[in-house]
Amino acid sequence: MSVVKSVFQVHGCRCLWHAVLRFYEAANVILTRLIGFSSLKAWGLRIAKGAGLKKAKVAVARKLAVILHAMWKTNEPFRHAIAAA
Repeated sequence: MSVVKSVFQVHGCRCLWHAVLRFYEAANVILTRLIGFSSLKAWGLRIAKGAGLKKAKVAVARKLAVILHAMWKTNEPFRHAIAAA
């Protein structure tokens, strides 16, 4: 993670670095603290079983970023029932 941080510091993009940290923190909460069922959590735990928890957190954080970006592009709200199916 320090390599990524140094790249962001060289380019001076602190906002992007903070966004990356927020996605990683959200992934940590989803994988370790969330009690209810979530298809995203189930997917992340399958990755964690094979590759480890750190890689699973990064994968979930990236997937969250992709979902959020798609929501911004289409201007649609998140629908939990459809996403879990």
